[in-house]
Amino acid sequence: MIIRKLFFSLIAFLCLTSAFAQTPNSTNGVFSVFSEREPFILYLNNVRYNDQYSTAVRIERLEKRSYDVRLEFKNRRLASIVSYNFRPTDEDGYFMDKMYLVRYSRVGRPELRLFAMFPVEFRMPDQRSFDTYDFGYPNDPVFVDPGEGEYSQRVMTADELKDAIRVVNRQGFDSDKAKVASMIAQKNSMTVKQIGQVLDLFSFDDGKLTFARAAYATCYDRRNYHTLLDKLVFSDSKEKLMSFINSSK
Repeated sequence: MIIRKLFFSLIAFLCLTSAFAQTPNSTNGVFSVFSEREPFILYLNNVRYNDQYSTAVRIERLEKRSYDVRLEFKNRRLASIVSYNFRPTDEDGYFMDKMYLVRYSRVGRPELRLFAMFPVEFRMPDQRSFDTYDFGYPNDPVFVDPGEGEYSQRVMTADELKDAIRVVNRQGFDSDKAKVASMIAQKNSMTVKQIGQVLDLFSFDDGKLTFARAAYATCYDRRNYHTLLDKLVFSDSKEKLMSFINSSK
């Protein structure tokens, strides 16, 4: 599906743990799995959740502290992934929204690797990217109303921006910075000035363009978006951003 391809373009190879301030009052956690290559069936405590093979499955409302996880792939030549004692919490015992990526060892064996963890209240990433289920209700997917809030109308505070910049700056490559920053922008309203501060973290125009395009939809003051052209070095990059702005109005 197109939405999954878009989602993968944002999160592939992402390695991120949340540095945002938590309000640890969640009473349940979330477990999500994304597979780049092979669709799978997800079992939790030996219960099959998705009735069709999928590349992205999300289980919400995990109230227990430990679960057994099993992934069986459509490609029967691949070994199943079995993980006992999966914990939907962080090291301090707070429930989290934990996302895993299916990666492959040098010998081609699939493995589950944690690549992102957020406070449950942070609502990331876009839930519609996944086949979503509530724990205890297998084969009964949760449908998300696309009209519900795509991002917070409240502009990021200075402290939230500082946390976001710290998270983005942890990434070594511009491509990874763009993926992380784009995910944050999808769910948080930012001003043009704030977007410009994030753009300053990039070394090259490609990463800047990727983030600038991703942040446009949730920008608080889009009428001033053209001022970000000064953040780009090459005229070709500036033309691409201006073309994007004009086509998005």
